Amino acid sequence: MAAGIYKNGVAIIVTYQAVNKATGKTVTMDVYDEAHALDEAKSVAEMTEIAATGRYYATFTPDAEGEWIVVMRNTTDGNGDAVKAFAVAGHDVDSIGDTLATVDGKVDTVDTVVDGIVTDVAAVDGKIDTLDGVADGIVTDVAAVDGKIDTIDGEIETIDTVVDGIQTDLSNGTDGLGAIKDAVDAIASPAMVG
Repeated sequence: MAAGIYKNGVAIIVTYQAVNKATGKTVTMDVYDEAHALDEAKSVAEMTEIAATGRYYATFTPDAEGEWIVVMRNTTDGNGDAVKAFAVAGHDVDSIGDTLATVDGKVDTVDTVVDGIVTDVAAVDGKIDTLDGVADGIVTDVAAVDGKIDTIDGEIETIDTVVDGIQTDLSNGTDGLGAIKDAVDAIASPAMVG
């Protein structure tokens, strides 16, 4: 627990070191609340010694935020009173750490989601590149078809010109095919012998 910052509603362990590590002493603990009024219910008539170390401990649980004060007295010989203050808040380092761990977990989840989105965007980008390639192929094919249509148009015009020439030649009664037809028609058929 960080020195001086304690969470409301959580037990606080208070320690007292006797002068010269004196053992077997009776040490009391008076607890004063955030308004600095004696809280007799939280006060302790005799703190517990840890083995035979001359160190004593007791606990109290604050029920309000603010500064709590504890006065410890060696009542056996009156030697070595001590006072400690405890800042009590709605949170402590442990609860902040737990909250940060929760936030960190949520950030990790968001990172995972963002990574998924980046992967999806990359996949979509790949598909767009593929579609761009297909579209480029279609444009190339359309250009090729357009070139063939232009060629066919040119050939149709050539055929049309030839047909027009043939028609003109057939219609020419002077020296064209029309004249030959007229000459053939004019030849008398020989009499049939019989």
